[in-house]
Amino acid sequence: MSISDRRKQQKIRQRVIQRDGLICCFCDKELTEEELTLDHLVPVSFRGAFIYSNLSVACSPCNNKRGNRNFFEVAAAHKFNLAKTQRYFNFFKASSEIKILSLLLSKYSESSKVPQELAASAYKQLLKDYKAYHPIDFDLMLKSWKQICRPIQFSFKKASTKQALKRAITHLITHIEGELK
Repeated sequence: MSISDRRKQQKIRQRVIQRDGLICCFCDKELTEEELTLDHLVPVSFRGAFIYSNLSVACSPCNNKRGNRNFFEVAAAHKFNLAKTQRYFNFFKASSEIKILSLLLSKYSESSKVPQELAASAYKQLLKDYKAYHPIDFDLMLKSWKQICRPIQFSFKKASTKQALKRAITHLITHIEGELK
């Protein structure tokens, strides 16, 4: 891992700690910075990324106990209230949207296909990656996709070059992350 990647991960870690505090998301135990671990909502083994919207603060025993089981099933076992469940679902949804945009960005820079086709392909890839992991309502994900598709299509029309589209997609990713609290 490069020095810049480490710095980026440190910044993400600090933002997650600032957002969640030093409290385990599962058992509500107060932690020191040395004790805490970052738990992936979508585990790395299911292609979950180290991004702000896919991470939460957890104590090591809870994080290890969860392993790569579905976050929301473990949350239900810990009796998360509706507000807390909704908060983490919003993180999951944002993480999914960012993953679609990131897939689109990487595929578009290598392709001459129409951006809308690549966006649909990125969405299908995300569903394929997550379907085995998340028994969620994919109609809800489709609604979410349609909501994010509107600003993407606007960006497609506005962007005259690949570089302009990259900037637009990067801006959308920043906007999605900025809405999370």
